[in-house]
Amino acid sequence: MADNVDDANKLADLQLQVAMAGRERPVIRPFMGCCYWCRDPVAAPKVFCDADCRDDFERDAALKGRVKR
Repeated sequence: MADNVDDANKLADLQLQVAMAGRERPVIRPFMGCCYWCRDPVAAPKVFCDADCRDDFERDAALKGRVKR
């Protein structure tokens, strides 16, 4: 017979699984050798030359429905 501690552990595990299943996963972009937004050259493993280009790219992608925010 399961005791209260076993039941609590099972509930905690279930809550963790639900939380992990619903999390937003990061978008992985392959290295191209140039900034995804302005096309300036960048060193590996960067895909944007700076935070401004990254933010502009993600804002544009969100407006076009390509990336969930």
